[in-house]
Amino acid sequence: MLYELTLNNAVELAKLENGCTAVNMVFEEIKGKYRDLIFERVAENAKWLSFDPYGTYVVQNFLTLHNPNATKAIAERLGGNFFSLAMCKEGSYVVEKCLNSDFARLKVLEEFRGNDKEWVRMAKHKFGNYVAQCALNVMKERGMIPLLREFLGKLRPHLYGNKILQMIQNKFGGWLDHSPVDDLRKF
Repeated sequence: MLYELTLNNAVELAKLENGCTAVNMVFEEIKGKYRDLIFERVAENAKWLSFDPYGTYVVQNFLTLHNPNATKAIAERLGGNFFSLAMCKEGSYVVEKCLNSDFARLKVLEEFRGNDKEWVRMAKHKFGNYVAQCALNVMKERGMIPLLREFLGKLRPHLYGNKILQMIQNKFGGWLDHSPVDDLRKF
């Protein structure tokens, strides 16, 4: 009965301060059919929930479950919205969780890679800059150095590009053997 009620009201509960906690707790306790159905309901509404102050916690929790199908389904639903999510306080946390997931990372990076103007705008944004730093750090940690250099290179020619690069270098010193600003001058 509790599982059925949670399923029928998962999205509405996820929008509430205590409801988002309840959905997460129930989801972690149940197994089988209702777990899958609740997940599907949340995944179907992942975009909307990711922008919600409480719904974001449910989506973030689901992304940390290390469930490939669940994570891929959420990433698919969020596709085309990663930039707008990154520049929204609630959504930025969801994008960071996607970047840190083996099952969603490439979807996010593909979207970021496809729009240089939005990448730079995001890197300068008050919330988006944390997502940009997360993306760059993930690329570094995963040994995606050519991709890392590509993304850093997109910042270089823009106004404040050197300032952003320097900020990133200072925050994550030692990313490269030398300053990314110096490295990018070679291109």
